[in-house]
Amino acid sequence: MTIQMNSTIDFYNSQSTKIFQQYQSLSFENVHGSWLKKVNLHQYKTALDIGAGSGRDSLALSHFGLTVTAIEPAQSLKSKAVEL
Repeated sequence: MTIQMNSTIDFYNSQSTKIFQQYQSLSFENVHGSWLKKVNLHQYKTALDIGAGSGRDSLALSHFGLTVTAIEPAQSLKSKAVEL
């Protein structure tokens, strides 16, 4: 399990620029629209974004007033998200 997880993280680190651009090319609403219209996010206070990728979803959730904890194990991708 550890070997596969490390190779996955290595992939995300090595492809971080391409992955970041792909994630950012789609809006939060476009990706999550199917459930977003069914949930009133304003009734919640916190969100947990595991595998936060480009930070797109964490940023969008924060705009709903949520305090977001974002976890991204790929350092290179996380650095790009923090810059965003």
